[in-house]
Amino acid sequence: MYITLLGRVAVHSDGRTMRVERRAGKGVIAALVLAGGRAVPRETLIDRVWGSDNPPKRGTVWSEVSRIRNRMRDFSAGRLDLREIDGSYSLAVDQESVDVLRFRRLCGRAQAAARNGDDEGAVALWTEALALWGGEPLAGVAGEWASATRVTLRDEHAHAVLRRAEAAIRLGRSAEVLGEVRELEQEKPDDEDVVRVCMLVLYNCGRTSEALDLYHGLRLRLRDTRGVDPQRQTRELYERMLRHDIAVPQASPDGLSRVAADAAAISTLPPAVRDFTGRARELAALLGVLPRTASEPTVIWTVHGMSGIGKSALALQAAHAAAEHFPDLRLYLDLRAYNQGRPALDAQTALGELLRMTGMPAQGIPSGLDARAAAWRERVADRRLLLVLDDVAGAEQVRRLLPTGNGCAVLVTSRNRLFGVDGARSLKLDDPPPEEAAALFAQIAELSPSEEGVGEVVRLLSRLPFAVRMMAHRLRNRQGWTAADLARRLAATRNRLAEIHDGDQSLAAAFDMSLRALPTPARDAFVRLGLHPSAEFGLYAGAALVGRPVSDTERLLERLLDEHLLEEAGQRRYRFHDLVGQHARALALSDLAAPDRDAAVDRMLAHYREAAEAADRVINPDAWEGAEPARPSTEVPGFDGPHAVRRWFEAEQGALVASMECADEWERPRHLARLPALLSYLLYVYGQPDVAAHMFESAATACDELGDDSGLAGAVVDLARAHRRAGRLDDALLNAEMGLELARMQGDLRCEADAHDEIGLVHFRAARYPDALVSSQQALSAARETDYRLGMADALAHSALSLRCMDDYRGAISQFEEAHAISRTLRTPFRKGSSMLGHAGAYFLFGMHRQAGDLCEEALRLAQENELPLIQAAALHDLGLIEAYKQRHRRALELYQRGLTVLNGLGQSPTAEILADIGRSHLRLDAPDIAMSLMREAEEMSRRSGRPADRAKAAIGIAEVHRARGEYRESEIHYRRAAGEARRAHALLDQGNALSGLGHVLLLMDRGAEAADTWQRALTILMRLGVPDAEPVRIMLDSVLPAGAAVRSDVPRMVTLAICGSRVTGSDDAMLDSCARALGGHLAGRAVHLVHGPVGIALEIVAHMGEAATRAQRRGGLGTLGHADVVRDADYVVVLGGGVGTQQEVDTALALGKRVIPVPASGGVARAVHRRMGVDVGLRSWMPDAEFTALAACEDGDSLVAVLERLLSAGGGAHEPAPSRTAQLRGLSRRIYRRLRRPPADPVQ
Repeated sequence: MYITLLGRVAVHSDGRTMRVERRAGKGVIAALVLAGGRAVPRETLIDRVWGSDNPPKRGTVWSEVSRIRNRMRDFSAGRLDLREIDGSYSLAVDQESVDVLRFRRLCGRAQAAARNGDDEGAVALWTEALALWGGEPLAGVAGEWASATRVTLRDEHAHAVLRRAEAAIRLGRSAEVLGEVRELEQEKPDDEDVVRVCMLVLYNCGRTSEALDLYHGLRLRLRDTRGVDPQRQTRELYERMLRHDIAVPQASPDGLSRVAADAAAISTLPPAVRDFTGRARELAALLGVLPRTASEPTVIWTVHGMSGIGKSALALQAAHAAAEHFPDLRLYLDLRAYNQGRPALDAQTALGELLRMTGMPAQGIPSGLDARAAAWRERVADRRLLLVLDDVAGAEQVRRLLPTGNGCAVLVTSRNRLFGVDGARSLKLDDPPPEEAAALFAQIAELSPSEEGVGEVVRLLSRLPFAVRMMAHRLRNRQGWTAADLARRLAATRNRLAEIHDGDQSLAAAFDMSLRALPTPARDAFVRLGLHPSAEFGLYAGAALVGRPVSDTERLLERLLDEHLLEEAGQRRYRFHDLVGQHARALALSDLAAPDRDAAVDRMLAHYREAAEAADRVINPDAWEGAEPARPSTEVPGFDGPHAVRRWFEAEQGALVASMECADEWERPRHLARLPALLSYLLYVYGQPDVAAHMFESAATACDELGDDSGLAGAVVDLARAHRRAGRLDDALLNAEMGLELARMQGDLRCEADAHDEIGLVHFRAARYPDALVSSQQALSAARETDYRLGMADALAHSALSLRCMDDYRGAISQFEEAHAISRTLRTPFRKGSSMLGHAGAYFLFGMHRQAGDLCEEALRLAQENELPLIQAAALHDLGLIEAYKQRHRRALELYQRGLTVLNGLGQSPTAEILADIGRSHLRLDAPDIAMSLMREAEEMSRRSGRPADRAKAAIGIAEVHRARGEYRESEIHYRRAAGEARRAHALLDQGNALSGLGHVLLLMDRGAEAADTWQRALTILMRLGVPDAEPVRIMLDSVLPAGAAVRSDVPRMVTLAICGSRVTGSDDAMLDSCARALGGHLAGRAVHLVHGPVGIALEIVAHMGEAATRAQRRGGLGTLGHADVVRDADYVVVLGGGVGTQQEVDTALALGKRVIPVPASGGVARAVHRRMGVDVGLRSWMPDAEFTALAACEDGDSLVAVLERLLSAGGGAHEPAPSRTAQLRGLSRRIYRRLRRPPADPVQ
């Protein structure tokens, strides 16, 4: 595969060409190829291809990259390495496989050949390189980045043309390059380098007059536009031509500039570092803006970074690479800011050194600073100067040394960030990438970078170039050592910094030179910060260690940042370079007195405890009810809400864990015992289970050592919770039971309630629902005994979950409602959100989707406002289920994905149930392959969890995908397996749904009798549960039974009830009892499915009916809906009151052949039926004569039950659907079946 960018962007392979037509596709290929295999962040790719002012729509970048990857992979027969890692993209390509990379490599080889005097080879290589150009580079790629890159590539092309021309001139072959040089001169008529080369080519070709005309034209343009004459070198070349004083020069490795010059340039540059490796990006940045002509503005670069990072080596490498553009002066001066043996140079002394370098006699150098500065400016005026100022302390040291004219370049290196150097560009040098550091080590040590131990040595040296060089030299001089030996030696030593030396050089000495330049307070702060146990720390923790106010500490840390002894890790967050941190710790242990060390450590640990308490009081206020906050001994952040708490915890979590290790090392058991208890809620809501388990294990050990049995009880219960969240249920149960016994011994009812509740949750996770319910009820009893509202809310919610899984939905709703009522009195948002989601899940099972959706939306708002990611993820998923029920699967997938993003942010994986739900929506969107992948992943996860219910859900999902693909035999196998798993898990709803799906597959396989029998079994289960899933099964069963056959008698006939009319807000017991007796006698032995109406009164009526109704389920909205779909699916239409829409509903019900039963809304007397409904609605117009006569005969004092009994008796008893009703239901079967849904996942525990 070969990629072309120097012309049209295209991909070539095996004689074929893949043209890239889309503009964005061309830009993506160009951006990734020119990155040279390095990862390009998504934001950078967007900026380069689409531009920051016109960002692409969400998903566009991914789809564009995927399109290119697929096309290129197919085109190149799989020979492609385009990767996406952590939001970045990289394309690994060989330099020989991309024209621009090959061009650059050939130019580099040509330059080297020219310098070695091989002009023949240089011309050949430059000719080969220039032949790669096929036109305008990056043709068709739009945008600012592409335009800037084109300019750079054109400059590289011009440079190659000039350098080839110089070599050709030296070989006496000027005629070969005349055409392209004249073309280049027409493109760049004011570039004096180009003009001089063109003049010489013309002169050598016998066209002297044309060469002189070029000079005259240049001089006129420069005078008219800039008011200046051509440069000295150009003027002198012109004068030589006038005198015919030019002979064709012979080979000169330094190129034409010195051929045309009168004398050799003055250069004091030291040799470049022989084994310099890497830093390509930094070199390109430095060289890319240096002036190439005398008319361009002077460029000043400041290169700063920590000691040993390679600043001087980079500056010298850049200076040698740019030397040919500065034919007059190339000077190097070491200002010795951090030189141990010699004093630093002040500006006056430095100017004297520079003047001597330019050839000024010592006796001619002025004595004063101002006089020397003036002499220096005069000395370098109108001369191309390249100046390297190494090891600078500050801006005041270099201001007077900077040239004032154009066409110069200055490279300044310093350990400090230099402020006050006007117009300077800044480059911060960081550690090189691991592969570059390994290549440097291997080159010096004369090893292969892949040799065992090389990578580990580089890692242990933190990739610091100075350290890498020293240790590579040591290894090369130790005949018996290998890289693996050195790695083991570095890993084993306790003071690694002392091991990093070579001869009289050591890294510790280099760091000490930086410290000596610090004022005493900053140095003391550096030493005390070495006691911090974490790689990163915040400002407040740093202030506690230093023992100063936060404002003072921040100023000291700024000074350390400027000296590159400290690095920024975020807003008000800091970190040490690994080796600098080791030096700081070594100084703390050696220089600080023991009392000072102990006091600093105690202040830091106290700060973390006090900050944790302040954070917990904000996010978990109910736990601190009645407890007055203690006055903190250190400054802690001000938490203005849950967002601030979460940001603090996420930033400090590593430091909090490290403080536990520090407390263990410094023998501070009270910190070990107390901090995890303060962080318990934060670890539960935001933390990783394994991190929490580690901390609580340490806390339990410390409490045991201290004899704190009460603290021990709480610690082991917290430990049980962490084990449960991590899926270690046996460990969780053991610790929870231990915590229960300890709590009983202490008489701590609150801890006892928490322990019982945790035991119940472990049983719940293991699908032991009866045991879970018993434990939750025991937790509830203990919590009520001590009025522990948090415990009561949790125990009720968890009892409801168990009841729901035991198919007692009525009991679950009751428990959820009680839990929700208590939760609303609490101030801890997590409990409220968890209760809402549990309540919503029960509503969903009953088909009450609007109530479920309202609760989920409320929980989502609560989670977003209070930074509760677990609640947020669960709410988003449950809302996705509701959207999937409504057949809005794309919207469902958006919600699922948002929930997964939240979980990923917590480092948690989705459950098997969540994956199956997502797969189901993909299946509905005709993506069976994606669906199957997700279902298989859910199956694997269910195997690991060991929960039969999870295995059942995964198997149902796999069966559905097989059925959609037409693979009926495989689908049958998985449906049967799902039914078996659900039976073992006592998950009746899953068992019923598995049998329902199996019936469909059997019917598709022309096994109608088996399908009917399977649907009979499914209907028995679903009717027993009273869920809406039963009606589609009945419809399908009716469609396959032979003529005259009936549904098996052991399956109760579901009666569908619609309650219409006025919105009812309340009811009295008399009315409920009356309705229950009347309806109970009429509907005895039948399941009631409530499809519409005020759910409060309807469920109360059914509840009063007792065993007369198996279940009640609501579907649809509240209040009056005057449409056919309100009563279409109902067998009975109960009219409450006489609202505006009642007449329309009654007319619709009669037109559909429904039985209409009027019931007064407020109970009491028959007048409500007789007068109100009779007059307002006009019962006479639609009631049968017998029923109207019976109603009219009612007296005002008659009871409601009497009215109902008369009406029902007059109507002739139970109403059965007419044949047309059955036909209507069958006609709707396909649409209803496609609306099958399942309950949402359990709320996060």
